[in-house]
Amino acid sequence: MSEQSSQDKTEKASPQKVKKARQEGQIPRAKEFTTAVLFLIVAMFFYSQLPWIWEHISGVFHFNMSLTRHDLENPQQMLEQLGQSLAIIIELLLPLFAVIIIASVGSSLILGGWMFRPANIQPKLSKLNPLSGIKRMFSSRSVVELIKSSLKVAVIFALLYTYLDSNFSQLLGMQKLTLNQALP
Repeated sequence: MSEQSSQDKTEKASPQKVKKARQEGQIPRAKEFTTAVLFLIVAMFFYSQLPWIWEHISGVFHFNMSLTRHDLENPQQMLEQLGQSLAIIIELLLPLFAVIIIASVGSSLILGGWMFRPANIQPKLSKLNPLSGIKRMFSSRSVVELIKSSLKVAVIFALLYTYLDSNFSQLLGMQKLTLNQALP
């Protein structure tokens, strides 16, 4: 029997094979779907919570930029300042992390339902072969994933460049403003 990869197979799997694969925890998952759902939900979270996020971020800036010389020379005061700032940042990040976890798990459940098999998380020593790892690293699927990731990064950098380019003079002028003027 010749060894064929799953890409070379032309016939659909029989219902018994599909059932057996599902019992073994091998269900199809689309990473793009999960990524798209996650991106959409996080964007909606930021859009709906932007005033609250901005209030916390500007509060941290005001809190940390209003230190006196006496505060800066007192190590105990600096530790308290750091602790309070970290508490505010954690309070800001926890809802975001909760949204990310719920969106990731929810989108995976939508695709294939709940499927957990301890056998799937056990390490397999047969997969530690360096030659097969190199083959996987340079496979066509890996190249496609690299191109997709590169395009995502390029789009993000293009958006960032466009924003910074259009607001460059404003950003330079902010150095002449006081903290209260720069942060509304």
